[in-house]
Order: sequence, then C-alpha cells, then structure tokens
Amino acid sequence: LLRPRKAGTKQPPEPRMMQGSPQPPAKETSMFSRLFKSKRSKAERNRQLGRLGADITLPADATPSASNRPMNQEEQGKANEEEVIQVEQEPIHDAEEAGEQLGNVEALAFARIVQNEHNVAGGAVAPNDDVMQARWAAKSAVSQAHDALKNMHHINGKCIKVLKTFNSFAGAIATLNPYAHVAVGLLTSASQFIIDQESIDGSVASLLPKIQNVYEFLMDGDTLINTTGREDTLAQISQVVGDCTQFIVDFSKAKNPLMRLGKNLLSKVQSTVDEYNKALDDLMQQYRDRALHTIDVNVTRLTEELKIDGMSYAVGVGPITTKKCLDGTRTKILGEIIRWIYDEDANAPRILWLYGQAGKGKTAIAHTIALWFKEVGRLGSCFCFSRDRQEEHLEQKLFTTIARDMGIHHPALRRAVVDAITADDSLKTTPDVMQQWKKLISEPVSKVAGEVVGKVVIVIDALDESGKPLSRRHILSILGSMATSLPPNFHFLLTSRPSPDIQRALLKACHVRSISLDDVHAEEDICLYVRRELDEVEDIGEADIKRIAIKAGGLFEWARLASEFIR
Repeated sequence: LLRPRKAGTKQPPEPRMMQGSPQPPAKETSMFSRLFKSKRSKAERNRQLGRLGADITLPADATPSASNRPMNQEEQGKANEEEVIQVEQEPIHDAEEAGEQLGNVEALAFARIVQNEHNVAGGAVAPNDDVMQARWAAKSAVSQAHDALKNMHHINGKCIKVLKTFNSFAGAIATLNPYAHVAVGLLTSASQFIIDQESIDGSVASLLPKIQNVYEFLMDGDTLINTTGREDTLAQISQVVGDCTQFIVDFSKAKNPLMRLGKNLLSKVQSTVDEYNKALDDLMQQYRDRALHTIDVNVTRLTEELKIDGMSYAVGVGPITTKKCLDGTRTKILGEIIRWIYDEDANAPRILWLYGQAGKGKTAIAHTIALWFKEVGRLGSCFCFSRDRQEEHLEQKLFTTIARDMGIHHPALRRAVVDAITADDSLKTTPDVMQQWKKLISEPVSKVAGEVVGKVVIVIDALDESGKPLSRRHILSILGSMATSLPPNFHFLLTSRPSPDIQRALLKACHVRSISLDDVHAEEDICLYVRRELDEVEDIGEADIKRIAIKAGGLFEWARLASEFIR
C-alpha cells in the first residue's frame, strides 16, 4: 500500500498478527504519515493539503462502489507515489488558501487514514473499505473547500459606485428630520461595510443587485428629500438592508467553508436570500404607496443557537412608547444626539452625558432615542433607573442586563458572551460590576469589533436614581475611565441630574461629551406641547398657551402638570 515493489524483487509475505500481539513500529513512509508526523506547522501542513486538493473534482458524496473498487496493494502504491510526485510538483494556486480555511476539519479525516496505514504497514490489518472510505472522505473535504474558495464573488464596480454615490448624497441632505436621519445613517453604515468587502461568497452574491436597486431608488428624485409620512417605512428599509448586510458579512467571514456546505445549509441560505429580496421589493413599493406593513424575514443562523438564560437580568427597565417626546418637539437636541452617534471620527467621544434639573425632559429624550434605534434594529440595550425601585439594587444587574440584550440582537456578541460564562459560570449572577464590564462587555465587544454592521446604541437613563452615591461608585469609575476601549461604533447615551459624584466622574473625561439641558432653549417646544394637550379645551387661546409656556421656565414636567390641571 505504501510503496510499489520494484520489478523482479521478491519480498516475503507480510506477517499476520494475532489479536492482542504487540505491533511493530509503523513505517512512516506514506504521504499522509510524512505530512502529519513531520515537524511542520499547522499552516505548512494545510498548504500541503491545499495542494493535494487543488485538482480533485470528486463529488461531495463520493464513496467507493462496485465501479470504483478498492485497489490492491500494488495499484494503491503506484497511486500514492504518483500523488506524492504531484504534491511536490503542482503549483499552489488558490489551494493554499483552501488549506488555510480548512482548519482542523480535514485533520480528523487524514488522521484516520494515517492510523489505518500504520496498522497496515505493521501487518496488523489488511487494507479494507474503512481505509478507502476515509481516504475518499478526506479528498472530498479538500475538494469542497477549494470549490468554496472558487465561489468567492468579487463585488462589481457599478454596485460600489452606486453605494459611494449614496454616501455622498446622504451626507449632503440638510432637510432630514432626526428620525429619518437615524434610518439614513444606518443605510450609510451598511453601504460602507459592503464597500469595504473585497469579495463575498457566491451563495449570497445575488443580494447585491437588490441592494443596489434600493440605493438607486432612494436617490431617485425627491425620495429622501420628502420623507414626511414615510419615516416608518424608511426605518424598515434601513433595518432590512442593515440585517441583509450583516448576513452577507457573517456568511462571507465564516472561517470554515465546509460549515457553509453542510446540513442542507445552502438551501436554507438561498431561502433567506429570496426572503430578503422579496422584503426589499415590498418595502420599496410601500414607500411609493405611502403604506405601512410590518415585514419579517426569517434569517438563517450560521452558528448554533446559543442560550444565555440564567444571567442576572433587570425586568421592566426598557424604553416605553408613552414616555417618548411628542412628535415634532425637541428636534434640535435629538438631531444633535443623532449627529454625535453617526460621527465617523474615530476619536469622537464614546459617551454622551445629557444632564439637567428635574423636569427638563431628559427621560423623554432617552426613550425617544432608544425607540428610534430599536425600530431600525440597532439598539444594544436600554436601562432606565427609577427612584422607587432602589431597594432592588438594579445597579448590580446593569452590565449583565446590557450584555444579555446585546447578545440577543447580535449573534457574534452572543457567542463571545457565551464563551465567557462557559469559562466562568459565576459571571451569570455576580454583583461585581467590574467583572461584569470586563468579561461580559469589554472583552466580548473587542472580539467582534469590525463584524457588527452599523451603530450600537446603549441608553442608560436616570443614573442619579440608581441609589446612593456609594452604590454607583464603580459604575462611574467604569464609564469615566474604562469605556475608552469600546470600538467606534458603540455609543453610550447617559442621562441624569448633575449630582456631584456624577459630575466629578464624567464632566472632565476626554471620551465623554456633556450637554446641559439647562442651557437648551425649549419654550417653542413647550408651546407646541401645551397646544396639543389643550387642543379640545374651550376658551384657551394662543396668548394663554404662550403664557403657560413662559411660566414653565423650560420645565416640561411643569407644563404637563399645568395642562393636566386645566383639562
């Protein structure tokens, strides 16, 4: 099996070993033995395996049959010798990359061959179907990996040109309201991600023409100039495009092409591609018709479903629709926050601290931002403290809650979080916020940096209501010094009253931007709010509304209570 016999040379018959008898040492003369027993690095072995698979064209399910019976020892020896020569003479071509991408998958199959060859060499067993089955399986594995590399699809220049044009076009639009700006910002981030991809897997390449059509549609005429009444549909379009881009990135970055070819995954991927294409067609038509319907896409996951249940989790701390800003109000401050989030400067602050006295509307702004980014699928987490829940010590669940929320929305982050709690199960329930931050936020986020499409926004509202200053001391230490390690697409929006301990931690931090609502003029917004609240009340004129707004002194809470009393 290992070497062809020379013509005319007689060799004694190979001894048959009795069961349980000691086996002589194996002769490491075969190609696979030399490959795996030599002092080579894994990368070198993979390159050699890649060369072997360069010209193999076996089907994925190839197995020995009557038409391809196992060869006898002499035939097999000649075949092995020819393969060794081929390995040594063939150019690397793209198969070197195939060897690198194969990882450890082929090592198992080839190791089985090596063991069988050792047994045969020592005379322990005769060549059998198991040896041939393993050999065919290993060859097929290398062939599939090589074919997967050939399937990489280079993005055409026209698509890239359209995406770049959109990015320039979107940046020049000055009439967008803040809500539409959220959607357009995600579309810009998604297009840049595709531009940065040199190539994508051919299995998902059919999404590119549809994505190109969407961006061309949005640049046509006044599609983006006139978004009134279409904001929700635009948000859906941006969410589907963002999710579609994330799907492309995840699939193309899968390290092992064999995983993409196994377990009928390709048929499921094609089904997902078809759903994305249909969803984008339907949404573009909705935008034209000014209609609104919720569209869901069943996405094929490239990794196994990973559960992160059992982690300490604060219930009932998320955004509430009834607490958001009244439509048309606070547009200046909301627009300023959106521009900060989409600032592409790598040195831009990762944290924005919005502070002011009670009643200034901090909570309404926080809930509005959280709900807007939730609608486009880019809210990492929203954690709202409340004074009447201080006895629950919610501050001890802050970062475990944020980690779990981010893991639910981002599969790559979920894998990193699961790895952390698998290594240390105590992280699920630890009250140690320093460990929570390091093991469940900072390290997982660093591992997936560059793999998450778009911005990830984390909102923490009413930090001053978390408890006594001593209870949030470590949280402020983290936000004031350690948050600099976050990737540039992760942003924290904090709101609170200007408590002395919070001011000391955040006001002078270089990575924290501070905005005081006490300095923001809000009389016009309060007029609009009171006008809508008292719209059905008789004998209330415009002069009365202005008088109420002036007396409110910039406090939305005062205006709300006054309007409620008048009604």
